[in-house]
Amino acid sequence: MLVKKMNLVRQALFCAAFALSAYAQRHADPFIGTGGHGHTYPGAALPFGMVQLSPDNEHPNSGMSGWDWCSGYNYASNIITGFSHTHLSGTGIGDLCDILLAPRPYRLADDAFVGKKIQDSALLFDHADEVAKPGYYSVKFSKDGIQAEMTVTERVGMHKYRFPADKPASLVLDLGYAINWDKAVDTHVKQTGPALFAGHRHSKGWAADQKLFFVMYLDRKPDEVRYIKADQLIQNTQDGAQGDNIRLILTFQRGGQVQVKVGLSSVDELGAFNNVQKELPHWNFDKVRKQAASAWNQLLNRVQAAHNNTSDAQVFDTALYHAFLAPNAFSDADGRYRGIDGNIHSANGYTYSSTFSLWDTFRASHSLFTLLTPERVDGYVKTMLAFQKQKGQLPNWALWNNESHCMIGYHAVPVLVEAYLKGLTTADGQEILDACIAMADRDVEGIKSYRELGFVDAETENESCARTLEYAYDDSCIARLAEKLGNADVADRFRKRALNFRNVFDAQTGFMRGKKADGSWAEPFDPIASDHRKSPYCEGNAWQWTWSVPHHPAELVNLFGGRENFAAKLDTLFDMPSELSGEAVSPDISGMIGQLAQGNEPSHHIAYMYAWVGQPWKTQARARQIMEQLYKPGPEGLCGNDDCGQMSAWYVFSALGFYPVDPASGIYVLGSPRVKSAKLNFPDGKTFTIQANNQSPQNIYVQSVTLNGKPLNRAYIRHQEIIGGGKLVFNMGPEINTDLGEMEAPPWF
Repeated sequence: MLVKKMNLVRQALFCAAFALSAYAQRHADPFIGTGGHGHTYPGAALPFGMVQLSPDNEHPNSGMSGWDWCSGYNYASNIITGFSHTHLSGTGIGDLCDILLAPRPYRLADDAFVGKKIQDSALLFDHADEVAKPGYYSVKFSKDGIQAEMTVTERVGMHKYRFPADKPASLVLDLGYAINWDKAVDTHVKQTGPALFAGHRHSKGWAADQKLFFVMYLDRKPDEVRYIKADQLIQNTQDGAQGDNIRLILTFQRGGQVQVKVGLSSVDELGAFNNVQKELPHWNFDKVRKQAASAWNQLLNRVQAAHNNTSDAQVFDTALYHAFLAPNAFSDADGRYRGIDGNIHSANGYTYSSTFSLWDTFRASHSLFTLLTPERVDGYVKTMLAFQKQKGQLPNWALWNNESHCMIGYHAVPVLVEAYLKGLTTADGQEILDACIAMADRDVEGIKSYRELGFVDAETENESCARTLEYAYDDSCIARLAEKLGNADVADRFRKRALNFRNVFDAQTGFMRGKKADGSWAEPFDPIASDHRKSPYCEGNAWQWTWSVPHHPAELVNLFGGRENFAAKLDTLFDMPSELSGEAVSPDISGMIGQLAQGNEPSHHIAYMYAWVGQPWKTQARARQIMEQLYKPGPEGLCGNDDCGQMSAWYVFSALGFYPVDPASGIYVLGSPRVKSAKLNFPDGKTFTIQANNQSPQNIYVQSVTLNGKPLNRAYIRHQEIIGGGKLVFNMGPEINTDLGEMEAPPWF
């Protein structure tokens, strides 16, 4: 009997150890989304780090270039030009890919670049010889006998190259290398030590005035140092070389192993030097790789989930991984950063960040940060307020601390308001409110007509209907904050503005439409038509934009004439053909189920709107359909641009069983969890467990829900209920349940 008990104890301990090891072993695959229209990169990065060290295989001469190479890499290509140190994850516009370092298995001739680009000497590879894991990337160029490995700290990229030992080898630093919209305008590099180089790359592109400084250390002194300027070889002088397309060629008479460290800074070369000294003073590649893996494991393990199969685990973990790649650190290790005003500032007590894709990420990414990385939220708020002080406006789409003026709305507002209302910032509430009002009261991008007419005039502004809808949501957030601060006049003014969506609803057609200043509807009108960035809609059509009232779905239901009409219209959206019309259909309209376009952000909340008409089972069915059909393993596993993690944040929330339709409200609408269970580990030590009983691919419908052991007779859960710790249990089954509680209209209306 004693032996039997001991065996049972051993078995229990083994099972517990296995469960813990299963949680510790994450399944994130950086190759997911690198094919098709995902626009992600496979290279090495830390969570929210400044450096993204990744391969570039955009190659115009081979036809492998353009929109699907916005990250610098697409899985369709089998050539690699080199490895650059900054990349965008999942964006629809291309930039960065700065400071390209390219290995070559020979001594380059003095005239190697006459009339040629670095791409012309790109190396062939096989995807079977690639390895990508969070914080690490490697590839073998089997034909040329080279292996390249990459890992990173927050502000430093580390390379390890192995060349054939008995042949010459070269490393090319190409400061003029650029993809898509980017162009170098001033580059400089000089040798400052036997194996130390420093310089800068200033460029103009999506970021109109990008200033980047670097230092580069080698663990071996090169046998030959050559500079190329305007395709001409110039002598190695004390000042190095400067121009708009400088290349540095380092040659080693005998190959073997070469390691390189590249530190970045927006401030100056000294800042880059100090970043290396603080973050990577040694040459132990494996140590850095392990530290990077550990950083990712610690963050990813804030959600410990059990899945039905390995594929589901891979999709979920990769979504978490992609969600934590941006925003990116922009200040140096000492806190200095180059402000949008061009001056050098210091971030005191927080990390100043950039890469804010706010039109995308305000919808769910920032809500995910408030839940899983709350310690970072205050830094984002203070970054945006510093940006506002320096430029006079909040960021809209900030890239390398430039304002790109890309996309519509003023969506720093919901991010700031959400952070304040959830108690995650020490910034002054009145300062936040003033900054938000300043954005809303400008006379640009149709805001003047929006204020005066109650809608954006379609005759004077593109994307007028979409702008009206997005301004209305942002105004609802200002009203919430003003009410919280006790400013009744401001709250009332913006509450009224938040209802402006009613002014672009056409009851006769049942769609949100562009409206002219005289009150007539913009013609012609076709609800499935798309004209990219040149219609009343932004990257979409009337079917996709009509639902963009996340702050007051109950009033949208009223506009449709009641629940039955609203639900029937939603049913039609999902069930109708995915046909689009127009001569310039937006490429962003992808991931189609009917007219829902999951590949683009305006559709992300739509499946959850059935909750407002008492049909939560349809939300459950559609959310699971989207997860199962449009999020998969493999390079083409994303149905559209990941957009700095928003596509992935949608999946993380939905797989857990809830989604922030109205992110600033602090309310998550319940859906259908795809995980079997999940434990959320918060930084303050509290935990929240989600359990889906009877979870299976067939059991997609929620039979009942309990919160901390008590029935949850509503279709939502509050943010405070989650972070307070506890347990949410979904009982799943194959049959629909028509009685799962109701949503409520926002009480502040």
